[in-house]
Parts: sequence; C-alpha cells; structure tokens
Amino acid sequence: MPANTFSLCCVQGKLHDGEASGVIKKQFGINAYVTGEDYGDARNIVIFSDVFGIGLKNNLLIADCLADAGYRVYIPDIFDGDAIKVESMSNGFDPEAFAAWKKRHDPVNVASFTQKFLDDLRQSVGDSKYIATIGHCYGAGFVLRSLAEGGGADAGAVAHPSFVSGSLFEGVTKPLLISAAENDNAFARQDRVEAEIALHENGIKYQITVFSGVSHGYAVRGDMSDLSVKYAKEKTLMDQISWINHFLR
Repeated sequence: MPANTFSLCCVQGKLHDGEASGVIKKQFGINAYVTGEDYGDARNIVIFSDVFGIGLKNNLLIADCLADAGYRVYIPDIFDGDAIKVESMSNGFDPEAFAAWKKRHDPVNVASFTQKFLDDLRQSVGDSKYIATIGHCYGAGFVLRSLAEGGGADAGAVAHPSFVSGSLFEGVTKPLLISAAENDNAFARQDRVEAEIALHENGIKYQITVFSGVSHGYAVRGDMSDLSVKYAKEKTLMDQISWINHFLR
C-alpha cells in the first residue's frame, strides 16, 4: 500500500487560532500534553499526533475539544523532543533532513514507545475504564496497533493516515473510524478499498468517510479559510466524538 510511506505533504499546513487549556507535564515518565483532568480517569483518549507532535498548537486544540466532550485526553511526546519544528510549515523543509528524521523515527521502532504508554495508562486506570485512541497522519498506525488483540484500546479513530500497511488493518479487532481525504497520495483510493476489505472480512465494526475537495493533513493543519476544509475538519472531529461516545463501555 502506498500509505506505507509519508512525504513532504506531512509537513505542510496552516496554524490555527486559539489558546490551549491543558498542560504539558511528565506522564508515565515522558512529556505529554494533558487536558480534561477534571473529568477523572473513567473516560480516556490518547492522541498519537502528526509529525509536529505537542509543539503544534493545532494538536493541542483538538485535544481540548475532545476533553470538552467529557474525556481526559493525552498527547504523549512520541518523538521525545525531536518532533518536526512548526516553523517548517512556513519556512519549508529540507528533503534530506526529513529523510534523516524519518529514519530516526521509524514507526516500527516508535511502536514500542506508544505501546508502553498505553500499557502504563491501562495499569493506572484499571481494566474497567475506557481508553480510546485517535491518530492523525504519522500517528494513525499506532492507533491500528492499539486496536489489535492486546493493544489496550477499546475503540479508535484515524484521519488521513500515513505509514500504514494492509497488515495493520488486518490486525484490527476493535471498532475503527477512518476519516480520509479525497486527494491523498499517502492514503489513496486503493488504500481505502484495501482497508475496507480487511475490516469487513474480519467482521470489525468500522466507518469510512471520504471528504471531497480536501487533501492530506486537513483535520489538523487544514486552511480554515477554505470552506470545504473547514467543514471536513469540523465534521471529522464531530465524528470522532460520536464514534468514541458510541462505544463507551
């Protein structure tokens, strides 16, 4: 699947307006953005971010919106301080530097890091509490892993995924929402078809929504002055909340 790679479209986009209301603090030994702490630990969401991580305000604002729905939300710093710099969106990014960054942060290696965070969270809140995962772009593959047998999540959602393979979809055992862009070389039409086939054949509860007129990154870094992008971004967030609420146990 072409989605098994990611390209410079992953480092393009716009900054969004707003002030984050959560805090960045140590959580299970690593830095994480945490918001919605007043809601307790019964309903939890872990966001695995795009390549900009907790340094991009857009990611934090998404977490705050999810927290407003009644969840404690975490964005772990899966890059350990080495996320792509936000300035790259406006200043451009050196392809050679990006290639070196990708090598340092191969998702196969980062997966053990994300799994440990989920394991620590599960141990902290207990087996009876609800944990959902959301992933955008680079972070989507970690959601798919979290929905595999023993992955630790109860339901999950991804938007414009990159670096995901057919085997990851085949391994999913829990409900999955996929929000996709019509124009996306990282998750093209054939990738969507293969994902749907895998989920259908394995009897997984799933929803796949494709938004026309938008491109990779719309849900996090989209241009909100474009009405098609604005609609798709806002609808994706609404769908994620509705999906996660539906499977709340």
